[in-house]
Amino acid sequence: MQRKQILGKRFYEVDSERPMVFPSVTTVLGHTTDKSWLFEWRKRIGEKEADKISRNSAGRGTYMHLLLEVYTQQTGASKEEKLKKTFKKIKTLPAYEKMPQHQIDVGRDLFYKIYYTGLLDDIKETHLNEEYTYHICKDFKTIPIGYSGTLDNSHWTYGGLYKVIDFKTSRKPKTELQIENYKEQISAYAIAVGKRYGIVPDCAEIWIANEQTDEAQRFVLSQKDIIDNYKLFEKRVFKFYADHKNEIIKYYKENLN
Repeated sequence: MQRKQILGKRFYEVDSERPMVFPSVTTVLGHTTDKSWLFEWRKRIGEKEADKISRNSAGRGTYMHLLLEVYTQQTGASKEEKLKKTFKKIKTLPAYEKMPQHQIDVGRDLFYKIYYTGLLDDIKETHLNEEYTYHICKDFKTIPIGYSGTLDNSHWTYGGLYKVIDFKTSRKPKTELQIENYKEQISAYAIAVGKRYGIVPDCAEIWIANEQTDEAQRFVLSQKDIIDNYKLFEKRVFKFYADHKNEIIKYYKENLN
């Protein structure tokens, strides 16, 4: 799968026997979410400060994700050995060299909050790590309607459960009401993984490390929760395609035929 910019938004082009292109999960959510609060926030604090906060938030999140990706790839070692190897390897990655030190410092602290909360301890074997995936909601003759995205992690636990995980960062702790989009996002990934790999996740979890509390938050979605939230997300997918039908059909005709 390759990232593409279409309509100024993130899509993924699937290289298969039948070329296809799908909007990312975050593109769908962004298009169908009321963002008036964001505009008000930027207006209140100023564009320059808002851009600075956004860059730092993205940077700290990227670094935390890199640490978690490297850590969860390792097997057959103690926690201490995994931690040591993680910080040794992270310094060899190209993305590390470009990061400002303050983003590295905050990202490292957020990683430690997940590490010391013990959320990583039950991972027996990682299955998918930063993996591109997609799902076709409905296949029409003109174009398939679906979505794509990158799953942070899926793994088997020592208790035999198969979980899909989404890693998040935040400045403050989140409430259930504040993570409705996160629930739909991880549910979309869970359904895609189930269809693509033939493994039905036992549950989905959202891990959020924030800058104010010592412990990371964990929100758990049951199989029923996944299905319920996926149905909500699927409606958003159809809304997105309804709003951009002509542009997407044009892209297919010009690039994928």
